[in-house]
Amino acid sequence: MKIIFLDVDGVLNSYNYILDEELNNDLIKNLKKILDNTDAKIVLSSAWRLSKEYTNQLKRRLKLLGINESIIISQTPSLEYNYIGFNQNKSKNYLARQRYYEIKHWIDMRYLCEDNDTWIAIDDLDLNPYLSSQNFVHTDPYKGLEESYVDKCINLLNRIDVR
Repeated sequence: MKIIFLDVDGVLNSYNYILDEELNNDLIKNLKKILDNTDAKIVLSSAWRLSKEYTNQLKRRLKLLGINESIIISQTPSLEYNYIGFNQNKSKNYLARQRYYEIKHWIDMRYLCEDNDTWIAIDDLDLNPYLSSQNFVHTDPYKGLEESYVDKCINLLNRIDVR
């Protein structure tokens, strides 16, 4: 199975584009290219997963651009702050650690570790201290999931050497 842990803000929209919840069609089309070339499924790791309204908005926009909403198979858990053992200071570093632990928890609970399983996280938070470059694509929050990231995502999911 191929999985994309998908953030929304800073990935499918950008800080230059935001009304915070406004999605960018060009960035969603880039996601579609990745999905079309990998047969990956989406697990929402974004804070958008915590709002039924935002999740439904995302599904409607994906559908409008030719992505079946069933591509979203799950979402990461929202772990209690005490569970991950960090203080309540919500710095970018704190949020990145929290995102990492939520992704790790989903993987551990779903036993996503078969030899043919591949996964990546696409996020504007810096998960580099926690995830290897083989599992992480770091988007620029001011640009989102630009065309320049598409091939890297496809290659990582299809296990093509990206060095």
